[in-house]
Amino acid sequence: MLRLEQVHKKRHLGNDIIMVVFQDEGSEDYLPNCVRSQYIQVVIVVRKLKAPADCNDVFYKVSVVRNSDVPTFGPPLPFPPIFKHGPEFRSWLLRKSKATPIHDDIVW
Repeated sequence: MLRLEQVHKKRHLGNDIIMVVFQDEGSEDYLPNCVRSQYIQVVIVVRKLKAPADCNDVFYKVSVVRNSDVPTFGPPLPFPPIFKHGPEFRSWLLRKSKATPIHDDIVW
């Protein structure tokens, strides 16, 4: 049975233009079409990578999926699309989520 707290969270899921999904290392691949919404146009998937035993740094692999009617937008993903945890990654993620071309068409 769903708790009231879960119902409130579920009500808001999928009501944004951009959805960012964070996954722990070893998680199953995220399928962008598993959440149906008329609003979600871009999905940014951030997956934590398993670090070597001798490394204390945290790394993330990022993928970006967009609807076919959404044009390509920056900042571009580096190749390979792997980021070290830190201010540069945070900055890239914020810029990517704010640079979606859809934002230009929205009247607030």
